[in-house]
Amino acid sequence: MGNKEVKPVTVSYDDAVKRVTAGELSRLKETFRRVCPGNSMSLNVFMREVLGEGVPHVIAEQVFYAFGARSDKNLSFKELVCGLVLFTRARDSNDERIKFLFGLYADDDLRIRKEVIDAVILKTDGHIPEPLSELFEHKDEVDYLTFKRWLLHYPEFSCLSYWLILEPCSSTLTAANDMPSFYQTLSGVTHLNESEIAYLEGNYNRLRTMSGTGRFDVDLFRRLVSPPLPRQLTGSLYKAFDENQDGHIDFKEMVCGLSACCKGPEVERHKFCFKVFDMDQDGYLSKAELIGAIEASFTVLQQNENAENQSLSSGSSITLLETMADLLEMDAYTMAGEILATHGNAKEGTLSQAEFLVWAVQSKVPQSFSELLFEVSHVILGMKPATREDEGRVVKGWLSRELKRGYSLGQTWYLVASTWWRRWLNYVSECQVTEVPDFSSTLEYSSNSFDSPDRRYSHQMNGDIQSHQPRPVRPGPIDNSHLVINSHSRLPRWTNEGGTLRAYIEYGKDYQLVPELLWSALHSWYQGDIQLPRPVIIHEEDGSKTPEVELYSLNVKLYRHQASYQAPQHPMTTVAGVTGGIANFAMSMTGLQNSLPKRVHISNAAFSHQHSLKQITDFLAQRLKVARDDLRLWKYHHDNDLELLEGDQKLLEELGVKDGQSILMEVLNPDLTWPEEMLEILKRNTKKQVEVEKGTTGLSNLGNTCFMNSAIQCVSNCKPLTVYFQRNLHLYELNRANPLGMKGRLAQLYAKLINGLWDGTNKNLPPVELRYTLAKYAPQFTGCQQHDAQELLSFLLDGLHEDLNRVQKKPYVELKDSDGRPDDVLAKEGWDYHLSRNRSIIVDLFHGQLKSIVRCQTCHHSSIRFDPFTYLSLPLPMENSLLLEIIVICKDGSVPVRYGVRLNSDDHYCEVRAPLSKLTNIAPELFLFVELYGAYVKSFPLDSQKIKQRIGSGQPLYAYEQQTAIPRQQSSKTSEDTKGLKQNGEVSSHTEVTATEQISHKSGINSPAINGLGTFKSSDESGRTSGYSTLTRPSQNGSTAIPTSNQSTANSLPGNNIDSIQSEATKPDGLVVAMHRKMERQSHYFLAPQQSVPCMFGTPVILETTSSTTNKDLYHDVWTMIKRFVTGHPVTESCNHAQDCDGSLGNEYPFQLLMTKRSGNTCSRCPFYKFCRGCLIDYTEDLFNSETDYLVIDWDFTAYYLRYQASPDTVHSSVSEVYNLDDPLDIQQCLKAFTKEEQLAEDELYFCSKCKEHRRATKKLELWRLPNILIIHLKRFQFLSNRWVKSQKLVDFPIKDFDPESYLVQRSAPEEACKSTGTSLNSGPMGDHSEELDPGNSTNSLGLPTRAKTQSVTSCDSLDYSQAKYDLHAVSCHRGNLGGGHYITCTKNPNGKWYEYNDSMVKELSEATVTQANQRNCYILFYERQDLIYEKLMPNISGRQRDDSGIDEEFNTELSKAASCVIQ
Repeated sequence: MGNKEVKPVTVSYDDAVKRVTAGELSRLKETFRRVCPGNSMSLNVFMREVLGEGVPHVIAEQVFYAFGARSDKNLSFKELVCGLVLFTRARDSNDERIKFLFGLYADDDLRIRKEVIDAVILKTDGHIPEPLSELFEHKDEVDYLTFKRWLLHYPEFSCLSYWLILEPCSSTLTAANDMPSFYQTLSGVTHLNESEIAYLEGNYNRLRTMSGTGRFDVDLFRRLVSPPLPRQLTGSLYKAFDENQDGHIDFKEMVCGLSACCKGPEVERHKFCFKVFDMDQDGYLSKAELIGAIEASFTVLQQNENAENQSLSSGSSITLLETMADLLEMDAYTMAGEILATHGNAKEGTLSQAEFLVWAVQSKVPQSFSELLFEVSHVILGMKPATREDEGRVVKGWLSRELKRGYSLGQTWYLVASTWWRRWLNYVSECQVTEVPDFSSTLEYSSNSFDSPDRRYSHQMNGDIQSHQPRPVRPGPIDNSHLVINSHSRLPRWTNEGGTLRAYIEYGKDYQLVPELLWSALHSWYQGDIQLPRPVIIHEEDGSKTPEVELYSLNVKLYRHQASYQAPQHPMTTVAGVTGGIANFAMSMTGLQNSLPKRVHISNAAFSHQHSLKQITDFLAQRLKVARDDLRLWKYHHDNDLELLEGDQKLLEELGVKDGQSILMEVLNPDLTWPEEMLEILKRNTKKQVEVEKGTTGLSNLGNTCFMNSAIQCVSNCKPLTVYFQRNLHLYELNRANPLGMKGRLAQLYAKLINGLWDGTNKNLPPVELRYTLAKYAPQFTGCQQHDAQELLSFLLDGLHEDLNRVQKKPYVELKDSDGRPDDVLAKEGWDYHLSRNRSIIVDLFHGQLKSIVRCQTCHHSSIRFDPFTYLSLPLPMENSLLLEIIVICKDGSVPVRYGVRLNSDDHYCEVRAPLSKLTNIAPELFLFVELYGAYVKSFPLDSQKIKQRIGSGQPLYAYEQQTAIPRQQSSKTSEDTKGLKQNGEVSSHTEVTATEQISHKSGINSPAINGLGTFKSSDESGRTSGYSTLTRPSQNGSTAIPTSNQSTANSLPGNNIDSIQSEATKPDGLVVAMHRKMERQSHYFLAPQQSVPCMFGTPVILETTSSTTNKDLYHDVWTMIKRFVTGHPVTESCNHAQDCDGSLGNEYPFQLLMTKRSGNTCSRCPFYKFCRGCLIDYTEDLFNSETDYLVIDWDFTAYYLRYQASPDTVHSSVSEVYNLDDPLDIQQCLKAFTKEEQLAEDELYFCSKCKEHRRATKKLELWRLPNILIIHLKRFQFLSNRWVKSQKLVDFPIKDFDPESYLVQRSAPEEACKSTGTSLNSGPMGDHSEELDPGNSTNSLGLPTRAKTQSVTSCDSLDYSQAKYDLHAVSCHRGNLGGGHYITCTKNPNGKWYEYNDSMVKELSEATVTQANQRNCYILFYERQDLIYEKLMPNISGRQRDDSGIDEEFNTELSKAASCVIQ
């Protein structure tokens, strides 16, 4: 507009209101209220909801401000109405519209200047029209009259003027729309009205959410209807509803099925029963099927045998031939023979549908089944009774049958107040009820209430008393208030028991019991505030067990810690920081004690006496939204008296939980600490001793210390080491002078902890002192961060070794080069050197020897070294495969098949063709790969493109079979919106597609721009649209929903971004994309074009076209691809429709093909002001316009509602096969990878002693000497692509008889080896480490002093690899991901049982579980040599002095405050 914001609208609000009807104004107000919660309309809402997606952004913005909005103010309702009236109902002379256009360009002095209008027109139209020069031929500014005369000659000078002057009727406020709604369409073909269908839809959606798949599948159906329906008929009943046999019942099928089985005339109901009995669906009942039908009906009759005289069919007027006694005396086989002999004429040995109907109306047998279906439809499947008589019939019949069946454990029954129940009985009965009938006894009242309508009518006509009775009044909401005690507590109740019942209430007098399903039905019909569910429990008395309803539950008070413990914000990371923290803590100890977490009463609940602890814990964990393992329950008597509840299968009554009991819910802190354990440490309370199995004591988590606990438990279960410490042998070997050690502190504190773990008097211990010591000497373990258990294990073993090192003074000797000397000599030389510096129980148990070969790639010189090791770090191969799911759509229109293909992660799309061709038998060159986003084509990947990772994306790759091979190179049809793409079809780095990005196109009068602001609606699988507003429509079930500008989710797409999503869709030449579209009617809209909005759904059809393709060919090709979605022409004998109002299939096709833009919402030919949804492609022999790239398959609304059935793809076996190919590795494979020669990287150049330069080299590791306890570390954490990742590879590790012999270096025979080394066969692999070095003794090959002769227990080196087998005794496992994982430990106790240590929680588990549950989590494995004799490993302490001085005073002072320091 001009150089300032003006208000060009020339119609006042009062005048505008006069030009619209009251109904239109009301609709506009309601629509405005729905889409504008802030009472003003923003620009985005205006473009989306008022003008629609077809109007270019710049023009829509111009109109928005012309209506009265400003940059600092949105549009008001009155301004919107004035603008809409001007556009749709201006006076015939067009003066109002011309004044409006003049106001867009005029200045304050009401004159139009040339530079101003040029700028505005250039912005909106993209060019300045030639006629504009005539307007300013004499002057650079014009007044209104001049502009008007010129505009009447050139009304098409701009898009907006053409719209307002030449196309004034393109958009109106209201348009006649004869398209019926979904409810109206279904009502037309069923016996249900629109309100009943709407009521059913809510119940259908509720039931569908009970399925794990979100679909109404057969598993959910069986759970719902059986019992009471016989199990053998649930499958065929399901098929009777699921007409298209697609594996789920959609809403249309549910409505039609319920109409057929319980709302139609009696003959139609019997036809539905025939479908259920006809198991093979051949239209005839064989004798076997007839016997099954009779047996099922007998089952139903026996459930209702007390109702002998009742008529089971509400519409039956024929005298029944059988009595109940006669029926119960007959068997199904005999009856089936009689029926076939009497009624079977059409086909020998079978019963046709017509013959079945003749028998059904005369027999009580099929009518009993029909009546049960009637009840199931109302009580379970959501039907609402049409009459009070039907309601009474359903409820009383269901209740009498359930009471006859009796109570069973696991059921839930609901209490209903007798006062309300009597009002209900009066409502559904023919005579007034003063007392509640006893349904559990004679059912006499029940039988009278089941009379057929004819009998009731006769009874009423012949009696005089009924005419004087008042009309029955429908009872109000169910009122149970007087059954419960009023609660004055303001705390919420977490259970739905409804409250505490009053004492001494009586069944029948005060309340009635109804089963759960029946209560759900009654509550949905009548509502009510208080629901009183009560479980059925087993009551034991005098040795007999009787099920009964538990009226009075256990009321408990639920407590929780008010504030969970929090880790410090600035963890200490240095030794000085640790010691300084102690001093700071000493000063603030009093304040810390006062700030301990408090136990606060937060809610109340009620549980059954026979609820198990597991059930209660699961329920409370769900309410607290925590994992079950992160919750512990305590009986809370008072602050200093708590009792942990243990035993998942124990009942509350067995655990001693009383009414009014306080229960403390202890939730694991984020740092994996338990609040109660932290309180115990802070209070320094002496824990009560509890007798447990020795070695099954847990370790408290002190703040993300699961890594430490796991490592300690593993080492603790190294039996010889634990025996060593339990015997206090470490006191004879403390090396306090070792500068590499910790003055013996670590060894002493570890021994103290070990003795506590194995004395069998504690359920768990806090490793505070050891934790503090580790943090003091290894600052990397300070604070509450997560760490690596293997790093902690390495530091722990090394620290224990240095504290217990028998070598007081370590010599230094430079090792000689190998120089081709024998391996035995080199190995012994290296081992002797190692023993000269390192001798301890740790070396005896855990140290082995590796042979390392480095070979120069230039001169091929090899350097060999023999190095000790404490553990083997075995590599795990990282997952490098890509699992691809591909849906293949064949050209014959058959059901698509989903295939699975496994490729390498760096493969390209061209590599998909060969394996997919092998699976489908389709030539590889005929596949056209397509990526879809909902109902839209996102891209056509090129063969040269790298495959995108699609695991878990929810969007498989699509492969369309083509007639001919499509050249997959860059298409010549590259539109302007693909200029930012790379040649391989991917979005370039500078092109960012976001949820609110708008793509504009150059436009003119005949080819206007499309801004793409969508007003889509989403639909569910039944075709229903949820709600009226277009603001919030989440995408579901394949329909593409368009959210508002304030929505941005990964699965929903903004309407203005449809072209953006397809910016990668560089379509190959010769292809046409046809998208499925349905039109949804809106009840609330602004302009008539928005009354029906498009909704895209399904999978697009991609067709090949040639220069000779006709329109008819196109229709035929589309129909070939989609006819599988359309059910047969109604009405057939097997159809559940009551009548047919669908004439769509009377035409050749139930759809039309329209030419649209890529969004599928607007026409690709017509200008925006036409508001055209797509130009029709006539069904003629005319040649198809090859310039058309995108079509919509516009479904006839009745055909879509009634005939369209979603057809899911078939899943090929290859899908499960590719996921199951993740076979586990075994340890042998890991050892093979460990000993494999590898190429050193360029930054790891080796200095070759022969070349005298740094060279590229290879390295190979081999096992030479195995330790007594072999620790295997699986390298799950690896640094790849500049980030740490965790391998999820399955590893199969043996528990017994692990034999690594094949990976040991082959060497000389044992006797020769012993001779060459001067060692006897009775000397050991580690040598004897029980004595210190004696300088006076002889020297070894290194010139170092040898050991004095002692009681050696070891053997020759050869025995280290000959027949050496190992058994697993501990495994550390890392569960979860890299950033939030958790360590646990599984160990084998000396009692032969396996236990799992989860910090302080210890539980027994089976040996099979150890491997099965931890193949993906195993991290560190501890194997013990089978022939290991513990006693021979113990040091000789004779003549040695025991060090009982304990820990030095300085460090002991620190430890006295360590508990709180560690927690800080």
